[in-house]
Amino acid sequence: AGLIGMGEFQKAISDCNVSLDMRERSGQKWHAYYTYRNRSRARRLTGDIEGAIADAQQAIVINPKKYHAYEQLAPAYVALDDWSSALKTYQTLAEKFPERPTSWLLLVDLANHMKTQQLAPTDQLQAIIDQAETNSQSLAGHLEVVFQLAAWQLFANELDAFEESYRRAFAEFAASDDPRELFLLARLGSLVPQTPDDQRQLVKIASRACELKPEAWQIQTLGLALFRAGKYDEAIQRFEQSETMSPGDPLNGLGLALTCHAADRPAQATRFLKKAQRSLDQQLRDLGWKSTLHPHGRITLSLIHI
Repeated sequence: AGLIGMGEFQKAISDCNVSLDMRERSGQKWHAYYTYRNRSRARRLTGDIEGAIADAQQAIVINPKKYHAYEQLAPAYVALDDWSSALKTYQTLAEKFPERPTSWLLLVDLANHMKTQQLAPTDQLQAIIDQAETNSQSLAGHLEVVFQLAAWQLFANELDAFEESYRRAFAEFAASDDPRELFLLARLGSLVPQTPDDQRQLVKIASRACELKPEAWQIQTLGLALFRAGKYDEAIQRFEQSETMSPGDPLNGLGLALTCHAADRPAQATRFLKKAQRSLDQQLRDLGWKSTLHPHGRITLSLIHI
């Protein structure tokens, strides 16, 4: 998995081949689950989609009680534009592992993309989305699903629906002491311009998230909240701090470009935009669903890019 994260896909495949051969000869097939899972991901990222599907399916055969292989199988189907199989895979994931917010997050994300692109009947997809929201409400990570639903509403220009989703989320989570929930709430609210009172509140929420857990994504979101509040110098400082902690994140570059543009610094805005584009070229095939970014990052990037 470490080699995959570094982009060493062929080396990762070679190491998996050696490991599988050793396990085959020792009769320890049961322990090969993660090796097949990892090789599936590496194969998909090198374009060997059929191999990726075969490996993910083999991992599921070895241990159907684990969720990881389903999360590799669905993107492989997407790579073949087999949206129906991808959707069924994520539905199976949600049915087998309903206690995981990520199961519902991935299902919501794919169903919304398919709805936007008209890849299946709208009524069918909306029913899946509604069920996912309902079934995730009792989970600790419910805001993960709410964030993605609201972001897709914004992406589809359903502004009234987005506003309702955001207000409900704000009412439920604004007093939270969970840094992840505060981060998601501040990020959600900062995706669109807000009233001055809301802007100040979002800066407070994002600042509290940073105090509780000062990681790159929280600091980046504070930069976005400060940008919306018109505090451009402070926003630039936060985006640069986030970039130092997480080099090459295109969201930092786009945030810096937007902020410098708003602050009437066109030369700096152009420089940061070009840097962000280089990061995009390295990390993404496009800004669509096939992006390798986490769903939150991809949809946020798409919205900021728009």
